[in-house]
Amino acid sequence: MRGKLAILVILGLGCGAAVFAIWYNQSQTRRITRFFGAPATVLIAQAPGVDFLQLAAASESAGGADQEILASQAQTLVVLSRQKISQAPGLTHLRHALRQDVSYAWTKLTTRNSEWPYALQFIRDQRRVTLLFHPNKQLMTMLGSDSHVTLGDKLAHGLQVYINQLVERPKSGAGN
Repeated sequence: MRGKLAILVILGLGCGAAVFAIWYNQSQTRRITRFFGAPATVLIAQAPGVDFLQLAAASESAGGADQEILASQAQTLVVLSRQKISQAPGLTHLRHALRQDVSYAWTKLTTRNSEWPYALQFIRDQRRVTLLFHPNKQLMTMLGSDSHVTLGDKLAHGLQVYINQLVERPKSGAGN
């Protein structure tokens, strides 16, 4: 009888721990999941393809007709460069930080922004989620959204360091 009771106690503790873990993780991502939407949040977490894009406003670009264009609510953006960073060091940590409520300053008011110098594009099959960033202004939006979110100081700083490394990275190693 003691063995059966021990097994039931261990099973009960395991189930309790699982319920607590689910609740805790959900409470840590509630606001940002509402901002992105659940399908986009899953794509940010799991997409096998991730590209880093350097952008310019279409009015600032003197490029040709063959340039890739991203259309946002506020303006049309031209892709100046695209790097595949699916295997880049630190990407796993960045994906995690992007999905945590604590990474954002929810009490700060966000201002309208029409400048987006950088983007991360998460790609699985034909689905794409494009996050537009302005680290200096600590702003982020999702392409197609009219809402902005303010990056917390820690995420904004880390993102700027990460972007600087990507910009300085040799193009030959970008496709790994």
